[in-house]
Amino acid sequence: PHARLYQRLLAGDPEEATDHAEEMLEEKYLFDFYDKVAIAALLLGEQDRVRGVMGDEQRRRVAASAQMLVANLDDIAREEAEEDDDPATVEPATADKDKPAQAEGEDDTELPDGTDIAVLCAGGRGELDDAAAAMLAQVLEVQGATVSKASFADMDPTGIRRLELDAVDTVVVGFL
Repeated sequence: PHARLYQRLLAGDPEEATDHAEEMLEEKYLFDFYDKVAIAALLLGEQDRVRGVMGDEQRRRVAASAQMLVANLDDIAREEAEEDDDPATVEPATADKDKPAQAEGEDDTELPDGTDIAVLCAGGRGELDDAAAAMLAQVLEVQGATVSKASFADMDPTGIRRLELDAVDTVVVGFL
């Protein structure tokens, strides 16, 4: 699945990438999709970059398509956040029925509540890292955290000084 997603991102086709994601999200949570599929797709791009087979234009296209994918999944993220916000409305007998089926061998990762936590997510070295940071930011928002984002370009010494960090509890700088 991650190779197929990478092909869609490489082709600059975020709409088909979104369709692919939405199919998978019928059976997975957003966190699982990002963890097992989308980040793995971005890692393929990073490997291609390191090997020298991905040019700057291709890297920017993959990153822009991945950012668009994240934006396209905002509605699903909101739905998951609403599910998390209102567990009292789900009766215990139906709670497991509504949860997407877990495939054999998948982790049952329990994510912490992010309420009252402010996080800044930033890419570390390039556009692909920015895309991964956007995915993390969206998952943290689902968990209730207040999230701000910064580009890798904002992480140079002069850019860091301009960041509003007074209300931030945690800074996450991601590198693929």
